[in-house]
Amino acid sequence: MHHRTGQVFPRWPAATVAAALLLACHLGDQRDARACPQTGEFGNYGCAVVEGAVVGARGQPLGGVAVAPGPSADGGQFDTPFHYTDASGRFELRLTRYVPAPSDSASVWIHANVLPTPPEVVSTIHDSALVRLLIAPIGHLPDTAHVSIVLQVP
Repeated sequence: MHHRTGQVFPRWPAATVAAALLLACHLGDQRDARACPQTGEFGNYGCAVVEGAVVGARGQPLGGVAVAPGPSADGGQFDTPFHYTDASGRFELRLTRYVPAPSDSASVWIHANVLPTPPEVVSTIHDSALVRLLIAPIGHLPDTAHVSIVLQVP
């Protein structure tokens, strides 16, 4: 005669629980792609996003205008990505701070330049706006500053 001395759990519920735990660990590790990433060998100190539009003198959107950040007015150093405005004059810059600063905010000049066409070699139509940024720490969603720049294009 065969006697059981204890309850043995069937294998399928244990496998199901193990799979659920592994899945939960994987899902808990996913990060929002918009969060400030840690970058490169030396790292960084957070990021911010600037979005806006470049328009002409009559308010018309200006596509193909080069937009880039300038030096921070308060000494914080950022990368200097530049982008072109789209057909509706819109742009977005993601700025990463590479040098520690005493504050979690910064003032940065955003420059817009109509690229010269030959035979010109220097942009003669340009302007900038000073933007105050709140710097998000690594792993957090960055704040978005908004700016509009008017260029004297008829």
